Amino acid sequence: MKSGQDTLKTFHRAKERFNITFKRMGKGDHVVLHNMLCRNFSVPLKKELKSGTLLGVISDACMTKEDFLEYDP
Repeated sequence: MKSGQDTLKTFHRAKERFNITFKRMGKGDHVVLHNMLCRNFSVPLKKELKSGTLLGVISDACMTKEDFLEYDP
């Protein structure tokens, strides 16, 4: 399982290719990011993200699972 922090690190590595920028801290334990191709999306900062939540965040970032895994350490 990936944590929210690990997910943010992966998005940071992919920021150039997918035009991802940090927008703001959201309400509670969420970080809001922006993808220039799509829209705003949020990443919950939990110790463990469920697989469905992680796949939803990846989809909201306009990435495929394979794109995300390419930048995952």
